[in-house]
Amino acid sequence: MKNYKFVVLGSGVAAGHAVKELVQRKVEHGSVAVITADDTLPYDRPPLSKGFLLGEKSPEDILIEDVDFYNDHCIEVRLRQPVVNVDFDAKELECNPDGEVGYEQLLITTGSKVRRLEVPGAELDELYYLRSLRDAQRLRQRIARGGRAAVIGSGFIGMDGSRLRPGSQRRRADHDFSRGPRFEEIFTPEVSAFFQKYFAERGVKFMPNERVKAFLGTGKVERVYLESGREVPVDFVVAGIGVTPANDLFVGTGLEMNREGISGERVVTDQPARSLGGRRCCVLSGSDFWKTPPIGSLGQRSRAGKARRA
Repeated sequence: MKNYKFVVLGSGVAAGHAVKELVQRKVEHGSVAVITADDTLPYDRPPLSKGFLLGEKSPEDILIEDVDFYNDHCIEVRLRQPVVNVDFDAKELECNPDGEVGYEQLLITTGSKVRRLEVPGAELDELYYLRSLRDAQRLRQRIARGGRAAVIGSGFIGMDGSRLRPGSQRRRADHDFSRGPRFEEIFTPEVSAFFQKYFAERGVKFMPNERVKAFLGTGKVERVYLESGREVPVDFVVAGIGVTPANDLFVGTGLEMNREGISGERVVTDQPARSLGGRRCCVLSGSDFWKTPPIGSLGQRSRAGKARRA
């Protein structure tokens, strides 16, 4: 079993910038490892639904640092290594398929996972979610083929989804998900009205106060069936109904997790650790709306602004 002084679990913004902070503090070469189930070096997620989805950015453009950075500083990055078990007492992680990894200090930046629609037909093809680079690559390829899109949700992902193909034929079904973000929960009424007018002028048909009851089709989504009884013909669907903490790994480990912050979605644990300065701190995990403080201030339970992380 290989041991590291610092293990960063995750591959998003928080992971990438935590590693940069460690390098700036001149930690010993070979003492840092990044472990992630993803197949990409730590990258910035917000561009996935913006410049990358529109074809303006490449995968290399959104990396926090390129491969040379990790090689130059002898940082081991273990890609495609989901952690299947964690032992906080032994300070060990069990990875699949490479086995156990030991650590002295663990930074959890596992982030969030998308909420998925739980309605009949949700297993059909042509239903897309957007969270990872792979998700964005699949969706970008689908957009290139054209067609009618239903964008479900009215938060940031839904809003970005409405920009998919300016001038193309689209319909938007606003799924009223009880805990998902909506325009009016993110913006002032004036800004919300501005965005709705902006998209409406570009061919987006808003269908507010509707709930998705089912997806209909043979093998793939062909119609969105709403609780009002209306059916919306589509060629593909983009669902952006929010995220939940990716904390399944820590269930049953004795790690106490409390929800607080924006949308009640910031995770703060009671697991003691040490920052680089030797101060006690909390291990944090979050989504796009949870702020992971700099390593030197991990003990501060700072509330989230519109901060982005892994």
